[in-house]
Amino acid sequence: MSAGSSVRTATMTALAFVGGMAGSLVRAGSEHVAWVLEIPVWTATLCVNVTAAFLAGLLGRLLLGVVTRRTAIAAEVVDSWSVRAQSANVLLVTGFCGGLSTFSSFGVEMEELLRNGLHGQAALAWLLSMSVGLPAAWLGLSLGSRHDR
Repeated sequence: MSAGSSVRTATMTALAFVGGMAGSLVRAGSEHVAWVLEIPVWTATLCVNVTAAFLAGLLGRLLLGVVTRRTAIAAEVVDSWSVRAQSANVLLVTGFCGGLSTFSSFGVEMEELLRNGLHGQAALAWLLSMSVGLPAAWLGLSLGSRHDR
C-alpha cells in the first residue's frame, strides 16, 4: 500500500467517523425528543430511519452524478471533483445517514413491543417502516436523478 493510499484510507475513515458521530448525536436527540413529548420511542426511530433513507437516496444520487459526469485525464490522475464527491459521500451518506439510521434499534424496539404484548404497535411500526422508509429512499433517488439530467 502506498503512502498516498494510506492517507486516503485514513481520511475516508475519519470522514465516516465524523459523519457517523453527527448522525448518532441527532439520533440520540430524537429519542430524547420522543421522551419529552411522551410519544413511543419507536416513532423517533421511524422518523430518523425514514429521514436517513431519503437523504441517503438524494445525496448518494447527487454525489454519484458528480462522479459520473467527470472523468480523470489518465488512470494515474484523480479528478479533484470526483475525490470531493466521494469524500462528501463518505461523510454524508455512509457517516451521517448511517449514524442517523438505526436498524439495530428498530429490531430491539420490535422485540420489546412484542415482549410487552404491544402487538398492534409492533405491527404498525413495522408496516410504517417498510411502507414509508422504502418510498422515502426511492423519492430521494428520484429527486437526485432529476437534478442529474
